[in-house]
Amino acid sequence: MTQEPLIAPPSRHLFWTVVPPIVLPVFLAAADGTVVATALPAIAADLGDVDKLSWIVVANLIASTIAAPAYGRLADLYGRRRPGLGGLWRPAAKVESGPAHTGSPRS
Repeated sequence: MTQEPLIAPPSRHLFWTVVPPIVLPVFLAAADGTVVATALPAIAADLGDVDKLSWIVVANLIASTIAAPAYGRLADLYGRRRPGLGGLWRPAAKVESGPAHTGSPRS
């Protein structure tokens, strides 16, 4: 009878190498959707027409849909780290631009 070699359990280093790069983009995508959903009433009020609300949602979905394969192609060209870190700016920019106010002050 031959014994099969024992397989060592994965190390903590492997966990911290694999899980955060997967979890962070998923979290940011969820936060991105939350920011847009929270801002929808204010955007609709600025546009003055609730019928245009669906176009805002569609525009955000199209932007996200186009960004995914674009970042995939950039990852093929430059490696995963640089486009991945560069892709973090989009949700962060939405969070930062949320309180921004342009135009004349409202009375």
